[in-house]
Amino acid sequence: MLPYFHALKVTTKIGLLLGCAIAGIFTIAAVFLISERSLILEDRKAAVRQTVQIADTLIKHFHSRQQSGELTLEQAQTQAKTALSQLRYSGNEYFWINDMKSVFLMQPNRSGYWLRTWVLLSAVSN
Repeated sequence: MLPYFHALKVTTKIGLLLGCAIAGIFTIAAVFLISERSLILEDRKAAVRQTVQIADTLIKHFHSRQQSGELTLEQAQTQAKTALSQLRYSGNEYFWINDMKSVFLMQPNRSGYWLRTWVLLSAVSN
């Protein structure tokens, strides 16, 4: 390979060197972007997990009060809905509750209250 390389013109050698350098920069940039995307995705998963755990803890609190006899089932559900309706995350995002038939039981955004939705949001905490 070296005899062929020595036979090339200086401008061709510089062009090859420059091409290899640019290819290396693009490779490093691609690896960096893939790594950054992965980090952002993991951060988002952690944020969603934390947010869901907050809502879950709040609901468990009212459930335990109902189980201890401090509240009736209806009181516990009403208080849990009220508390969840006040929670916000990521600025203006909110929680809602729907039943297994996709009927909204609580949604702070009143424009869609008690409507059916066929889009189900499932957050799984590991």
